[in-house]
Amino acid sequence: LGTHPYRENRIPCIIKVFGEDFTTALAKAVIPKVLKFLPPSAIAEMKKSERGVITHIKGHNGSIIDFMSYDQDSTKFESFDCDMAWFDEPPPKPLYDGIRRGLIDRKGTELFSMTPLREPWIYNTFYVPWVEGALSDTEIFQIRSDCNPYIDLAELESLKEVYDEDTLKSRL
Repeated sequence: LGTHPYRENRIPCIIKVFGEDFTTALAKAVIPKVLKFLPPSAIAEMKKSERGVITHIKGHNGSIIDFMSYDQDSTKFESFDCDMAWFDEPPPKPLYDGIRRGLIDRKGTELFSMTPLREPWIYNTFYVPWVEGALSDTEIFQIRSDCNPYIDLAELESLKEVYDEDTLKSRL
């Protein structure tokens, strides 16, 4: 849309959104959230896959959002440029490497939203250097589930009855 609280945005911009699969992660979680916050009046066109999942949104301002799945052929993650790559859950390292290259031409931004259960390379690539102050252009926000206003706190408390301490730390 061209608005951000403290950063300039290129318009039109190209955003690639990545999820674990189309039918569950993207179609049932990510895409509905994008559509919740994207005003319908901003959408010029949408394309869907043969399974009926939205794969492409073009805005009236020329901006594009493409949705891609980690289970697609790895060559699909190589030859494109974009302004932002949003990873919903951590990508496999080889896919990330191809996607990351696609950000350099446009000085793009990466966004990860995840529960850190898999892909330990992220911890060593981002978290440890960030803690050590070695990543000056990186911001990490650790947000606990009990800060989410859409989650019932009683439900979170019930998890404490069944999860061990390590599971609680990674999932909450």
